[in-house]
Amino acid sequence: MCRTIQVGKATLEKLRAIEDSDIPIWIHGASSGRSRGSHPSPKGFCTLETSLANSPAAMGIYQLLLATATAATAAGLELTEEDWDVKTAGKNVFVKFYAPWCGHCQNMKPAWDQLAQEYKDHDHILIANVDCIGAGKSKCAEVGIKTFPTLKFGTPHDLEDYRGSRDFEDLAAFAEDVCDARS
Repeated sequence: MCRTIQVGKATLEKLRAIEDSDIPIWIHGASSGRSRGSHPSPKGFCTLETSLANSPAAMGIYQLLLATATAATAAGLELTEEDWDVKTAGKNVFVKFYAPWCGHCQNMKPAWDQLAQEYKDHDHILIANVDCIGAGKSKCAEVGIKTFPTLKFGTPHDLEDYRGSRDFEDLAAFAEDVCDARS
């Protein structure tokens, strides 16, 4: 039975938040500078490919690890249906509805995190995230999210689709011009 899985460099970045926890993660391959075939896994450990091929449960654990690592490292405020009203009260919102495994979501994460950092103490603009696979699933269903990432803005109960660029400069200009003007 495998005690852990082997991951590549891209996945390792997502797991950094939990690598010092009680969950044993054996790191090798691209992240250690060794080629995949030159360093066999230690006894009792499995490669990701072997684990996934031999056990549907391993796939579930892998997905849970990725979701946990992504949520733990997300910058900005995470919202759910349960806390939506309290955390958005009196604010204009600019919200990213995302899935942790979504490549487009991961690609825009640095720009979104920078925007969230810039507005973290703003009086009336809230930059936030909703994890549509995790704790925010019911909020995503309520809002009608079908694709990831979906960016919406407006008052908490009257959201509109954002259709602009996803680079930091355009997101920041939009937040300043449109979200701030609605105050």
